[in-house]
Amino acid sequence: MSPSGELPVLRDAAKLIAEPAAIVKHLAANGYDLDHDLSRLQRAETRAFVELLRSRLAPALRYSWWLEPGNAAVAAEMELPREVRWPLRPLLARQAQLAAADAVLQQQRMR
Repeated sequence: MSPSGELPVLRDAAKLIAEPAAIVKHLAANGYDLDHDLSRLQRAETRAFVELLRSRLAPALRYSWWLEPGNAAVAAEMELPREVRWPLRPLLARQAQLAAADAVLQQQRMR
């Protein structure tokens, strides 16, 4: 999981890259064009869909995982690597909860 609690995450050596647009940009900078066979219209539609996911659906998903009563423990089991143990595991889970709460608040402010 990324330090900000965002998904998806790409690990490139020691670097963690979160958010779809940043991942695509990083891959492109390293010679990987995920959209090489798409038309200009299809590329624009893809960017619009990714932005919809980032701005509207990701905060809702984080809310469901981390802020719904009883879900945080399940989300921590699914999202945190098994190698992460106590005392770091509950701290990272709490960090993800706080990031989710912040994302929900930011989304409400934008309305």
